[in-house]
Amino acid sequence: KQKEVEFIAKEIKELILRENVKPSDICVAFNLADRYSSIISTNFAAYDIPFNLTDRKLLSSCLPVIALSNFLEMKNIDYYFKIINRALSTGFITIKNFDLFNLMRVANELNIVSGYENWSSKLKNYDEQKRKQYSRVNQYSVNKAFLDIKKLNSLFKVFENDLSIVEFKKSLIDLISKLNLTENILSDKNVDIEENVRGLEKFISASTELFDLLKGTTQKEKNPSSYYFSILKTLIKKERFNIKEKINSGVQVTNLSELRGFNYDYLFIGGLIDGEFPTKFNPEIFFTDTFLKKDDEHISEQLFHFHNSISSVRKTLYLS
Repeated sequence: KQKEVEFIAKEIKELILRENVKPSDICVAFNLADRYSSIISTNFAAYDIPFNLTDRKLLSSCLPVIALSNFLEMKNIDYYFKIINRALSTGFITIKNFDLFNLMRVANELNIVSGYENWSSKLKNYDEQKRKQYSRVNQYSVNKAFLDIKKLNSLFKVFENDLSIVEFKKSLIDLISKLNLTENILSDKNVDIEENVRGLEKFISASTELFDLLKGTTQKEKNPSSYYFSILKTLIKKERFNIKEKINSGVQVTNLSELRGFNYDYLFIGGLIDGEFPTKFNPEIFFTDTFLKKDDEHISEQLFHFHNSISSVRKTLYLS
């Protein structure tokens, strides 16, 4: 991979210097661009080639999606205090009049680790007379923590009963709205807003599509929320999303599947080796038989991407 990318970088440098080709007229595409992204970044920088890498990122690397995943996990593992802290300390999830710092401090002082009933019992039965044992809490802070843990639990109220796929989808979207995820992403000036917006957008669209596919295939019309949460957990680990390419900002480096609708004077297609293009067929073991992609369909899809990509070349095609 290192030698291959170095060859491509040298050839691009020749085009730019000797033939006066604009970097934006050149595209480098791989079937699995994420395997080459770090090598591309190092070599293109060494050759002083401006480039725009539209790397496909895992949903599990998107901070707002991580926060949401931790929040959903909170119910599954019965309000473990570390998960509460992980979900709410990022700033991407906010709950009106919720004091996370106070809740964590009270939990530490009263030795509360997990269990909603345990939280409720210890906070409700706190005795003001015992205050001397707990130097950093008082009746007000304990009462506030009690109200906040109840507030958290109320957000999961709808998930306590078995739900149909339609009901769960609606409840999930409502929860995302109540947690102010979108507003907090857009108001955060210290991070890449576009990346976080696209990550959350991909989570919503991919989960909606998946649940639509599963509709009617489950054995029961309604299932416990834990069933849907486990599906979402798998989705977040597997699914990827793209950052929108910046047009005319340098050599475009992307996945073959992203070339649809674009044309370039010079196209480099790399990674032409069995196992990478075409990739080895791996059926999704957690899908039902109805949605399992067959081996021949996989090859047809790979073939389509190849034909689609070479049709986007106006002048010269490089294969490596």
